[in-house]
Amino acid sequence: MKFKAIVCAGIILFFLKPVFSEEIVSGNQNFQIPNTQNLTIEADKITYLEANEFVSASGNVLVVYKNYSITANASVVDTKRDQLYLNHGFVMKRDQRAFTGYELDYNLQTETGRATHVQFDFAGNYIKGKEVIIGKDKIIIVDASQTVCDARPPHYRIEASRFVIYTRWNLMVADGAVLYLVGVPIAYIPNYVVDNQNQDVS
Repeated sequence: MKFKAIVCAGIILFFLKPVFSEEIVSGNQNFQIPNTQNLTIEADKITYLEANEFVSASGNVLVVYKNYSITANASVVDTKRDQLYLNHGFVMKRDQRAFTGYELDYNLQTETGRATHVQFDFAGNYIKGKEVIIGKDKIIIVDASQTVCDARPPHYRIEASRFVIYTRWNLMVADGAVLYLVGVPIAYIPNYVVDNQNQDVS
């Protein structure tokens, strides 16, 4: 509920920007966030709000920061909280891994956040989930499914209420998973582990 409230606040701010707007510019802009490297935002239109406390961008948005880049339709940066809000679709590339989703609420200092309706590839495993909690060393996918089948829709998949990926060890774990074959549940898997580092599934 907190995540939805924050995203809604960002969306409301985005639509109210003509009221609070201080400056509207176009093109590539650089922003210095305390104790970090430069954050670069490029968009068709960039608006500064509330004495530059909020930076709103729309149209072909590109955010580049540290070891990742994000493309989106619209974004709001809270410069005081170092918080980035994206909605209406985004693609986030971090550490040679790409996340595609609908909404993203991400802290630039801690490099943690939440996203909705996300899809990504983890070491050849195609994963999607209703909600994803992104941490530095751990990713939690809620209402998740996973497959290595290239067909769309996949011929088989694993579903679970929650997958946990430990990125440091290249390990994925799920409790209470269900195997689906051609859309039909055929097996319950109490403990499902994918060790991508050793190419092992158990």
